[in-house]
Amino acid sequence: MKDWPLVSFGFVNVERIAYLKSCFESFFECTKSYPNREFLVVDNHSIYEEKEITDYLVELKSRGVKVHRTDKRNPNNEFALGCNWIVDNSSGDFVIPLQGDMQCILKGDWLQRYVEFYSEHLHEVGCMMLDAQRTITNKSHKFLSPNDGKYKFVYDISRPPLNAACDVMYSRQ
Repeated sequence: MKDWPLVSFGFVNVERIAYLKSCFESFFECTKSYPNREFLVVDNHSIYEEKEITDYLVELKSRGVKVHRTDKRNPNNEFALGCNWIVDNSSGDFVIPLQGDMQCILKGDWLQRYVEFYSEHLHEVGCMMLDAQRTITNKSHKFLSPNDGKYKFVYDISRPPLNAACDVMYSRQ
């Protein structure tokens, strides 16, 4: 693609600084080859490791990350509220809200391939899941190769559609 669409990665955290660091840094590293990305972090009023969290959020801001820290905690909906903030404050054509305990291990052009496929099939794709159990899935599911056979996606028609706790790429459209 000539002009790559902007992809926004959003991370929701509360009281789990080690997970947030691991998650953020893994996605930051594993998407370096993608030319147009932005990062957002929501911290839902973490207090147990406040100095460490505050220091890390300041560091992230200095790296160009949009950071939001809530003034008070709402444990009834903190993840949903964090995801809503990410969607409302991101600029991407595609948005990927993530729980703070996921890690990315893929290297290379995986994000380019996701964006390319999604862009070509906007009216056919609702969202694209980031599979947190790839080895298990690859051994137990069937593959679907849409249209030209360039892409390979897992499908399982024996289960209802699922949303893997929001670890999904959505089109802003």
